[in-house]
Order: sequence, then structure tokens, then C-alpha cells
Amino acid sequence: MNKDLKLAAGEAEEQRMRVETAIKMVFYRFLAAQEMADSRADLARIADDNPALPATAAQYRQADDSEVLAAEVEAHRMRLFARMKENTLREECVRYQR
Repeated sequence: MNKDLKLAAGEAEEQRMRVETAIKMVFYRFLAAQEMADSRADLARIADDNPALPATAAQYRQADDSEVLAAEVEAHRMRLFARMKENTLREECVRYQR
């Protein structure tokens, strides 16, 4: 009987550790997704500021139209990546709320 009790206590402790580990993994995944979304948003803000530089340089004949367009495309791409990461973050939230 005592042996069965010790075995049950050991199995309960193992289960507790598995649950704690799973909760920690969810927390760190969510944290990583949030950090990636924040990073992408920062990159998008930087890219939004970037087209102003080639446009200003174009006014002074230091950049041509293709450079200005390339900067605008890059800014658009960064905004798109930021939205994608925000969507990933929302999906992670919904998935782990269930």
C-alpha cells in the first residue's frame, strides 16, 4: 500500500512538472511573438521615415526616381511584415485562450 502511495505521488509530481513546462512554453512563445511584432512595427516606422530621405535627395539631384521608388517599396514591405506579425500574435492569443 505504501509503495502504491509513493508511486502515485511520484506520478502526480511528474504531471505537475509537465503542466508547468507546458505553461512556460506557451508564455515564451507568446512573448517571442509579441517581441517580433514590436520589432516589425519598429522597422515599419523606420522604413516610413526612409522615403523622405531619397525624396529630399532627389530634390537636390542626389537621388533618382528609382531610388525614391525603391525606398517607398521597402517601406510598404515593412508595413506588410509588421501587419503579418501582428496577425500572428493575435492568432497565438486566440489559440492559447482556448
